[in-house]
Amino acid sequence: MAKKRGNNEGSITRRKDGLWMAQVTIGRDSETGKPKRATFYAKTRQAAAEQLAKALRENQQGIFVAPHKLTLGEWLSTWLQEYKKPKLRPMTFDSYEMLVRRHLTPALGHIALRDLRPEHLQHFYNEKMQQGASARTVRYCHTLLHSTLAQAEKHQLIARNVSKLTELPRESRKEMHTLTLDQVATKLLPAIAQDRLFAAIFLAFGTGLRRGELLALRWKDVDVKAGTLQVRQTLVRVTNHNATEGEGRTRLMFQEPKTPSLAALCLSLKSAWQL
Repeated sequence: MAKKRGNNEGSITRRKDGLWMAQVTIGRDSETGKPKRATFYAKTRQAAAEQLAKALRENQQGIFVAPHKLTLGEWLSTWLQEYKKPKLRPMTFDSYEMLVRRHLTPALGHIALRDLRPEHLQHFYNEKMQQGASARTVRYCHTLLHSTLAQAEKHQLIARNVSKLTELPRESRKEMHTLTLDQVATKLLPAIAQDRLFAAIFLAFGTGLRRGELLALRWKDVDVKAGTLQVRQTLVRVTNHNATEGEGRTRLMFQEPKTPSLAALCLSLKSAWQL
């Protein structure tokens, strides 16, 4: 028989199998508004009451963590598939998935999510740098960890986002050596004038289009008389996650450009470069 308790104090009941079950409401789901409950099991009523009291105390202090046995690797997989994949472009998702598969899961995936500490992440960052990874790669890994831990904190799977307590390597800037406009006009373009990719390279220099935007152009996107073109789609190569036997590991697909509608770009560059 359950002992009557006050509002927000939880409940303790005995199950048919003899175990005591304690339940307490620890907030509401931010998306559905429904109550979120934590459940604990113990062999004695006293043990269940102690777990309930601890949960109430931690919830009041804002450090309550819902009981679970998730590892960081398991949560990373859930975060990728359920929270990121539906929102990300295929190429962006592929980059996230690659960082998780190659870097995060092998080094950190075995750690229980609740036990993850700042020093785990700091050691991971330091070790990656010692192994020759770039500061940029380490910072990308940190960005993913920060985001996935923020989601876990939101769901009360962890008490705090420990990625906030780490120090990142400084990203060094490399000096870029680029061709001058004169070198492009007098040396590069004349040298490739007969190449089948001349038009694409010419457009790349003259418009600044990305490779995928250039490869996705169609004649209907070009107005030769007006000397303009419009970017309406882009061509990308993405991982074929659902590949069956005989299919390649990657596939090409068209998608909308990052900017929904790019301004018309002038094509009359030949006279300007005196070709």
